[in-house]
Amino acid sequence: MGSNPFDDPLSGNQPREIHIHVEKAPVECKRPKKFNRAIAVACIFGSAVVLGFVFGGFWGSDTLVPTEDIKVNSPRHRLGKRGLEGRFQSLIDGKIEMAEILNDLEFSDSARPNPSVPPLSEPFPYGIKPIRGINLGGWLVLEPFIKPSLFKPYNEGIEKVPAPNITDRIVDEYTLTKALGQDKAYGVLLDHYETWVTEETFAKVAQLGFDHVRIPLGFWAVKTWEGDPYVPRLSMGYFLQALEWARQYGLRVNVDLHSAPQSQNGWNHSGRQGQVHWLAKGTTNGTQEISQMLEIIDVLTQIAVAPRYKNTIRIFGVLNEPNMRQMEVHQLLRFYDSAYRLVRGAGFDGWISVSEGFIGLDKWKGKMQRYEGIMLDAHVYQIFDPYSMKSTYRDKVVNGICQGAKNYIKNSDSLETGFGPTIVGEWSAADTDCAMWLNNVGQGSRWDGTFYDEQGNLANKSCPKCSCKYRSEASVWPSGYQQFLQMYVDAQIDAFSGSYGFFFWNFKVEGGSEPHWSYFDLVDMGVAPANIAEPTFSCAEVERVPKVFNMTVAPKL
Repeated sequence: MGSNPFDDPLSGNQPREIHIHVEKAPVECKRPKKFNRAIAVACIFGSAVVLGFVFGGFWGSDTLVPTEDIKVNSPRHRLGKRGLEGRFQSLIDGKIEMAEILNDLEFSDSARPNPSVPPLSEPFPYGIKPIRGINLGGWLVLEPFIKPSLFKPYNEGIEKVPAPNITDRIVDEYTLTKALGQDKAYGVLLDHYETWVTEETFAKVAQLGFDHVRIPLGFWAVKTWEGDPYVPRLSMGYFLQALEWARQYGLRVNVDLHSAPQSQNGWNHSGRQGQVHWLAKGTTNGTQEISQMLEIIDVLTQIAVAPRYKNTIRIFGVLNEPNMRQMEVHQLLRFYDSAYRLVRGAGFDGWISVSEGFIGLDKWKGKMQRYEGIMLDAHVYQIFDPYSMKSTYRDKVVNGICQGAKNYIKNSDSLETGFGPTIVGEWSAADTDCAMWLNNVGQGSRWDGTFYDEQGNLANKSCPKCSCKYRSEASVWPSGYQQFLQMYVDAQIDAFSGSYGFFFWNFKVEGGSEPHWSYFDLVDMGVAPANIAEPTFSCAEVERVPKVFNMTVAPKL
């Protein structure tokens, strides 16, 4: 049968603690350019980068003046409407103005997703009741690991070969739309938007006990600039349709601006993989780059404050995951100040969220305190460094989540020990980075030693017997692995409920190809709770976590 791919990587050895303190940080945590999703928990916890100087003296009086209203015009070519309400298709086609939709007062805010949540017409008790949210990722901003079929035709045979010498690879929405051209890209995206998220998605989210959805949105939903290949404005119609479905099922929305022109982090989920260009270190175009983002935010704010949507959009994430390690941070803080003034000046009375930015939550203690209604967004994963991944299954639950992550988020959520209001905007059930293209198209995983560093060298395996074989095939998972995942998911629900709340990443992955990242699949498998508010395990019960999980597998493995 060979070695068991589900064996505890450190079985037979003493449990390995997951390091969470600065002085014990086991690895240099700078996130390579080719990482895809958020930095590992261990890297967030152990960041030794000293950026305290960044937060002083940058709140000058040169706040940018908000731009004029931007009209949503027609794309060059139009395809027939299928799933959208007629008015949203007319908006895309340029037949009506945005104001015609926003000024429509025929709606009801009486819905609620479940009896424990107030209807949209009443305030949600933020800070008293935790947000229980889920991400609608891979929809209006493409991600190859979530919807690989969009990228596989152009990357056959190189699933785990980064091919650094090939410069015309199709690896993100930028290169895909550039290769297809506007006409073909419009058709491909239309089909994707129509099918990836539907009204049934929102019905199921509410049925599973969630009360919020986080919707990643690209700047091209509003406009593009010269040289951008993105299909402009098409996704705006679907975003507005999503707001209608959310209101219908009583779900509050966290609008997350997931991208900045030219990329704020250089990862494919910003739209463009490569280098950080927006407010990058050494930039001389900071004012222009900030102004571009304020144009986008201005339009989204008009939507958020309109009577039709103001009770639905209750959180506005002004920028997802800016990589502060590679940015002119004083310019980023200037952007935050300008965005805050713009959004508040327009009358938005919901929460504004800003990203932790990969510098560590502790660096935000005492910062931005003069801004009301602002929350810090942390993305918590344990899979992007080998030390966390190769800890024992028990340690991942007990030390990684119930001690490390829980205390880390709890401390940040308190004004006495951290920033104050904090949410976990992303987390998952993944305990390895084995999902195909999670680390970008052509990249393998650190877990099994198929990950290439920036010089094109293979990284060491997380452990000698670590293998990605069968990791994504839930049908052959040992019962002990399912038991571990159930505790792992429930522990995170418990840990993150001690803050302002959380959003699981993601609602689904194409074809059930990676259930660790698909809440819908995890529920169907009996791993995740069918009611997110009713987990069957909590961190108060760590004595229930087995010292060793039974990883006996079927003989065919």
